[in-house]
Amino acid sequence: MAMILCGECKQQVSSAADSCPHCGNPLKSKRGIFYYVFWGTLSLVITVNLLAIGFFFLTATGAGIWSGIRQAKKRAVAPTPAAVVVKWEHGTSTNSMDDSVTKTAMLVASSFKGGNGMAPTLVVRKGRKNVWEIYISLGRRVKGEFADGFPNRVPGRIRWGKAEAERILLNPSSDNDAVFFPDELTRVFIALLSEGRTLLVEVPTVGDVDLIAEFNPPVGAPIP
Repeated sequence: MAMILCGECKQQVSSAADSCPHCGNPLKSKRGIFYYVFWGTLSLVITVNLLAIGFFFLTATGAGIWSGIRQAKKRAVAPTPAAVVVKWEHGTSTNSMDDSVTKTAMLVASSFKGGNGMAPTLVVRKGRKNVWEIYISLGRRVKGEFADGFPNRVPGRIRWGKAEAERILLNPSSDNDAVFFPDELTRVFIALLSEGRTLLVEVPTVGDVDLIAEFNPPVGAPIP
């Protein structure tokens, strides 16, 4: 049996005593059943709420983790798209009149607006006596100043890379579906194409919308 101090008179009292024999101070409080029911119910409610909150956060966190794992697996499994290789398509053509062979290099427009839905093609060709020509096959008729039923000059605009756009007079083909760059500019244009300069061309064509085409040549001479 242990001895304790009374809270009122500070005398030593047996721990088994219900009240202090010196001053009569009650040492053990007598609580009713309501006290235990109240605090037991409150503790149960608090515990249930804490468990529910913990379950919610664990579920949300777990879902986020698993979602991240699944996305990582998809990225790991998904094949990397192959890079688009831009290159000149080389070929030859034969002149039916004198059987001369012409080397050609063709580059399809990377983007275009207007026309008939068919991508324009930039063509560089080298014929007899090392004469170079550059033209664009449009896939539709051009419009310009007509002479004898055919346009003799087609006013257009070009831009190399980030330089300012320039006006240029283009020479139409006999079929009116292609335009040639002036001969005096051919050598300069081939040098710019060899450097990989982006070429933007605007050509007036029959219809409401003019044709605008962009070409992105690879670095290197069109015709080796």
